[in-house]
Amino acid sequence: MKMQVALLALITICVANIAAAESLETLADDFWTWRAKYAPFTGDDVNRLERPGGIRDWSRASIDQRRNDLKQFETRRKNIDPSSWPVSRQVDYKLIGSALSRVRWELDVNPRWKRDPNFYVEQTLTALAEALTIPAPYGEARSREILTRVENIPSILQQARRTSRIRRRRLQASRSRTSTALASVSAKCRAHS
Repeated sequence: MKMQVALLALITICVANIAAAESLETLADDFWTWRAKYAPFTGDDVNRLERPGGIRDWSRASIDQRRNDLKQFETRRKNIDPSSWPVSRQVDYKLIGSALSRVRWELDVNPRWKRDPNFYVEQTLTALAEALTIPAPYGEARSREILTRVENIPSILQQARRTSRIRRRRLQASRSRTSTALASVSAKCRAHS
């Protein structure tokens, strides 16, 4: 009888640990899917993330939604108790915490979207360059994504005007650099076609 109770206790502990580990994996999967869609493009991100296609949005409402999403991820993480896990799983838990902290840093501690015109250049030209640097073949879906990123540029620059505190002069200089860089990309594309 004592052996059965001990076995039942051991099974209960194992099941609880598996369930907790699965919830960390679910949190990680959900977070990295979300991060791939909403992470800002930066010049140092050499295709580290495979990003889903589509329109990018840096409006105030979109940034507020990112904050709400982040808060939910942080709450989910805090509701997980890793204290009984093996060290390797606890490291995974801490790494997710670090990734969440990076998002908090980008949104609130160092909010480049609020003050840096180069941030919006990165959201336009780096996004386009990333799509163009993936090796061929360029099928219909890839071509459509490149076109979507080109067509998304004016709306992102409009959002920069509304969302940020960037002075008009700095934004005009940024727009000028973007236009010059786009003309260069367009000329290079024509030269290679």
